[in-house]
Amino acid sequence: MTITGVSMPTDTTVTIGGHACTSVVVAEDGASLTCTVPAGVEGTNVPVLVNVGVGDPKTIPGGYTYETPAAILPPNKPRGTSVKGGPTAPTYKVTWKKPVNKSGSRPVTGYRLLVNQKGFSKLILAKSLKSSKTSYTLKRSFLKRNAMKPRGDMAGLLRFRVRVVALNSAGTGPISTAYLWLRL
Repeated sequence: MTITGVSMPTDTTVTIGGHACTSVVVAEDGASLTCTVPAGVEGTNVPVLVNVGVGDPKTIPGGYTYETPAAILPPNKPRGTSVKGGPTAPTYKVTWKKPVNKSGSRPVTGYRLLVNQKGFSKLILAKSLKSSKTSYTLKRSFLKRNAMKPRGDMAGLLRFRVRVVALNSAGTGPISTAYLWLRL
């Protein structure tokens, strides 16, 4: 909880519904303080008492209402993941759109780009990207150098799976997938 005021001393105390707040920290300029609110019953509206040590404590009737905190959720999956570049292109541009925030999800803090050859579980690339990125360029030479030997009827033509996941403080969202073909 944050309380604003004027010239609050460092020994200011706060009670909510008759129970002391813990971890009270007064800002250096004395203009605000933060504290950890004691446990209470959801929906209860209780008084807040601020004691600065001089004069009568200040009481704010009904100054705090206990609410159930919203669930913190991971982000949705990135939208419209695609790969541009034909089988003989020198580079392949992977693009995606930011996920639409669902209620309770925190902002996206980054993305994880994962690339493996279709049919093989070994990752060829696992790259962490900033939240401002919505594209990444793969080089043909990198994919060709790290590819497994082709097998079956597709000899000479390799398929790669490109996956993008969004991250936030609650975890990893669902995977968004696209594919690319590379001719040897």
